[in-house]
Amino acid sequence: MNNLLFLSFYLIFYISGIGINKLFSRKANDDLNILNNSKFLLHDLYPLLTLFVLGNLNLAINFFLPLNKSVVPVLLVIFSLFIFGLIESIKSKLKNVNLFNQVFIPLIVSISSYGIKFHYDAGAYHLNFQNWIYQERIVLGLSNLNPYYSYGSIQEYISATFQYFNLNLLNYFVELTFFVSFLGLLHTLIRQNKNYFLKNSALLLSIFLFLDNFGFKGGGNGSVQIQMVGKPDTAVGILWVVSTLIIFNGFVRKESNNIDFFIILLTSLFAFQLKVNSGPLFILIIFYMIYFKNTINLFQKNNLYLYSIAFLYLVKNFLISGCVIYPLNFSCIPAAGWLNFAHIRESSYITIRDNRRLRLGDGFTEWFNNFFSHAYNEQIYKNLLLTLIIIFCFNKVFYKRPVKNTGLKIFYLIYLILNYALFLLTVPAFRNGYGLFMSTILIFTISENPIKKSFQILFNRYTYFTLILIICVLLPRSFMYSDAISNKLELKDFEMGTSTYTNFDESYVFPNENNQCWKKQNCILKTQHNVEIKTSKINNYLIIKSNG
Repeated sequence: MNNLLFLSFYLIFYISGIGINKLFSRKANDDLNILNNSKFLLHDLYPLLTLFVLGNLNLAINFFLPLNKSVVPVLLVIFSLFIFGLIESIKSKLKNVNLFNQVFIPLIVSISSYGIKFHYDAGAYHLNFQNWIYQERIVLGLSNLNPYYSYGSIQEYISATFQYFNLNLLNYFVELTFFVSFLGLLHTLIRQNKNYFLKNSALLLSIFLFLDNFGFKGGGNGSVQIQMVGKPDTAVGILWVVSTLIIFNGFVRKESNNIDFFIILLTSLFAFQLKVNSGPLFILIIFYMIYFKNTINLFQKNNLYLYSIAFLYLVKNFLISGCVIYPLNFSCIPAAGWLNFAHIRESSYITIRDNRRLRLGDGFTEWFNNFFSHAYNEQIYKNLLLTLIIIFCFNKVFYKRPVKNTGLKIFYLIYLILNYALFLLTVPAFRNGYGLFMSTILIFTISENPIKKSFQILFNRYTYFTLILIICVLLPRSFMYSDAISNKLELKDFEMGTSTYTNFDESYVFPNENNQCWKKQNCILKTQHNVEIKTSKINNYLIIKSNG
């Protein structure tokens, strides 16, 4: 039943995405559809378009209402888009529907919903933040209860809607939708024969995902993987790769248009809303804007929608934490009476500690030994290096001598080096590098060289189909298959954890054993027990301050 439920979930979001695409295409000053007629064959990303719209619709509503007051209207909007998309699909005779991409991939990958659990961080702040926006309109200074509320990922605004159904599986289905869309996109790109850059990139990315299952200590090379529920890292990694693919497709082909630029803005903004460490994507966008300044219109109608969404998201950040981009000090506004610099220092320290980042002035050898003393770091980075070597050799053996594109290769190499440096200096935990690791392989595909004629018989649509199928089968782990078999046709949800609490004052409690509040709304971090919290209201908007 889990599989059928996810298939229904995915198809609703896929078909709704068709409706959104058609709707915005009609509003744009362009005859082409924003996705459907793109050069990049991005119709596999329709579900992500729906998630983006759902999350930002909830974000806008939460400025005025708690989301529990708007669930039914929002669901009616999605249902209307679904009906509109269904009608358009029937009109086009299901032109872009691929049974393997839209049916078989979701069914196979959804096996991972058996045996899945909430991540620790889900109990620490993700679920309770969702609960706050579900029960209350935007709260000024909400981060004073828990500094991690400051991040306020758009994923929380997507998932909060599903509290209405009281089914934890739906929280996981959001992450799973990114997986399915990404695999479908790779399968689509790898089968087309017109654009060697996209075709080769999709093939090498597929090999990257395949090799994740093998290697030192059983595998793991930094490609996107099934995470415990509540973490947006996989979604960010997928959007990072997609954005980079589209940008460099323009550079390689030396052509762009307003539709291309809109899709780049949308995927990059979505990644940033999910997690701020995707910010380096905007460096590429700036270069893209400069390079194609004569062929794109920065202020076309659809772009203005995205600029408005970005502005709204930054305002949300400021109202919750006092910082426009948390935890960057320069973006914080001291005039905000709810700003707490102690929280910024604390969360920054914990991030440094937990991610084992390289700090300038520290001995590199000492940091290196400390970083790789963590067994999983050693495993991942060894396998990443091995994977890149294998892909390099694959490229040399099977592809024709590349067409020289030296300038673009040097540019991308410099971009990669700067990104890796920034990664090591900030958050070098491998889960924060999914997008960077996978997009590294584009250095091999920038030159549009086809496969050698002597090997072309080996690389056909059946080979590509088999490769994607194997990746799908290998994504769920063995215990997930066992759990699926043991539960057969039953709907198998998973439970939230529990905590016991101690009263902090008349209004708040803190957890005894750990820092997991789960969905207990009046709960603060254990480390906050010595902090004085003051609550007030202005025009029925709740304001929370602390003495930090």
